Amino acid sequence: MKGHHHRRRNSAVRLFVATWVFIAALCTAAVLTTWATTSDEPVHSARPPPPRLDDTRRAVALALAPCAPEMQLCTAVTRDPFPRATGTAKDATVTAEMRSVLGRTLATIRDDGAGDLRPAPAPRATCVVPTRDGTFAQRLAAWAAQQAPGRVVFTVADANYAEYMADARLDTSRTFGTNLLVVALDEAAAVAACAAGCAVVRFGGGKGKDAIYEAKYGTLHLLLSLKRDATFREMDVWHLRDPAAGTKEADVVFSVHQDNPYNINAGWIHARGGVDTARLFEDLVKYLKLNPKAFDQQVLNCMVSVSSARDECDAKGVAAQDPILRRWTTPPARVTHATIGPDVLVAHARPYVMAATRAVHVLTTIPLTDARGKTDVARELMLWPGARDYYRVGAGHRYLAVRGGVLSTSSPHHFHEWRWVNAALTELVWLARLTGRVLVWPRIFDFQQYHHAADHVDLRSVEEVLGGWRSWRESTFFANPRLDVADDATYASLALRGSRATVTRRNHFDGPPVNARSYVVKKTVDTWAVALADPDLRDASVVTVDVDAAAFPLSDCFHMRGSSWSCASSVSAGRVPRELALVQAKLNWCRQKLGFDHAKAPNGDAAPVGYQPSKTCAVRLATGLVRKAPIALPVPGRNSAVES
Repeated sequence: MKGHHHRRRNSAVRLFVATWVFIAALCTAAVLTTWATTSDEPVHSARPPPPRLDDTRRAVALALAPCAPEMQLCTAVTRDPFPRATGTAKDATVTAEMRSVLGRTLATIRDDGAGDLRPAPAPRATCVVPTRDGTFAQRLAAWAAQQAPGRVVFTVADANYAEYMADARLDTSRTFGTNLLVVALDEAAAVAACAAGCAVVRFGGGKGKDAIYEAKYGTLHLLLSLKRDATFREMDVWHLRDPAAGTKEADVVFSVHQDNPYNINAGWIHARGGVDTARLFEDLVKYLKLNPKAFDQQVLNCMVSVSSARDECDAKGVAAQDPILRRWTTPPARVTHATIGPDVLVAHARPYVMAATRAVHVLTTIPLTDARGKTDVARELMLWPGARDYYRVGAGHRYLAVRGGVLSTSSPHHFHEWRWVNAALTELVWLARLTGRVLVWPRIFDFQQYHHAADHVDLRSVEEVLGGWRSWRESTFFANPRLDVADDATYASLALRGSRATVTRRNHFDGPPVNARSYVVKKTVDTWAVALADPDLRDASVVTVDVDAAAFPLSDCFHMRGSSWSCASSVSAGRVPRELALVQAKLNWCRQKLGFDHAKAPNGDAAPVGYQPSKTCAVRLATGLVRKAPIALPVPGRNSAVES
């Protein structure tokens, strides 16, 4: 263990990732030991991706242990190896210049009248999508005629996925070595796909379930009839490697569900070009049009059941003797099919990644819903491809994180105090906004379970304050093997304890933190001035904040007064800065009382372990499972005065 620790200390980035042992990278060593030892070289999980593609995939897969969604499953010791700061901090004073910097910054990010803390909207990417006349079939054939021979990988998308096109394209090119074809259901998806560099063909046939079926299976039919091998991947599928590689030879390859290996999951399909495979999907489209209540996956199960030993037709409510289906349900089988193992292509609303996993399809309990929640899960499970320098640290990419990556309610200062957690999250959102940093969410340890910030607060409302979905990073961010740390990347920390704010010297992750100076902070705005203008914190690529011993007066604003939460008295008395009260009021909260109400399942029971779209605050607010916390508005008083 000493040698292992020594190696970590000698590697700048390894020590950086060791800071986040609570997350899956360290756990993997315990749960996947056998698989890890098959590697012909050590995997450095926190370095920038190795130069060889296989090494990159191995490193990513090794990081995805089952303990990623639930640390209690991990046999490694969950402790924070980040050493305590050494040296004696010198007493320091919040200077007039530091307060002046704070005053100027506050003036640029707030409206004294309305208290509007929202950043200026980022301009949307624009692109001129090539126009082709004629039917969808003609447009697709014209596109295919201009492409080199080979496999076509495509998806079907609408405006809900517009922001994620660059990542879907990167995921496809890394996995299959080809560009992604986007069959766009609307103009927003077409423009976004074009701007991301994807190939685009407009569908133009609506956006409902029937249109999605026709766009998906109709595209398969048309490409296969052109003798092109084709792979359909939904936008919610994220790859480590090609799932079809190594499967037995078959005309069509399907994925299945992790909790039901007998049921086809139509989110990932690969088929050989040819007349019979093209006819399979042509007939599927015909049947679904004539039977609008039919579920496509059940029909597919029936159509290929002639080559299996299971009755997947009448038992599923699909008429095996239907004139369209009879061709496929009557022997002999016209196409051969194979399925990918349920732990190889993992399809589930609460996916568990295994050693053999090559791709993950994040599902929801209601198909074709909550595109955003699925992407949040993919990010938390370290599956996000990371286009546009998403994983870059340093070189201008700056982050704010909680020391050790966890907010724990075990401390006697805030034992099971959900208000303290809500207040801490609010303070972190504000500090990220104030300092212009990307917020890395902490895990939340409460009632012997790990939870996520997304369980407590609607992340979409956070983005209204911080500026879009790229304004925050998932709690597993610093453990991701795709992390790209610049040579000039540095870190420093800020510890808040009573009336003291202690800062460590900025360094390059190559040694323990060293105390630099300790400020006496009489007011909250003094802490803001330190976070913004202290030279070590100002210039660090990553600032970690130690809040375990911090008392947040904002906690008082989460008490019900009458029929709503109110910060009026705390703001008027000067205990809580108005800016914090404005942030609290702009966020949509789910955590409103003691217990597990922030982690209910869709049926109202306590949610099972793991991260899933339907568990998030955003979904529970949208479905009415939890009502939005009532907050008294407007927030009274004046914005904070920064004394010089």
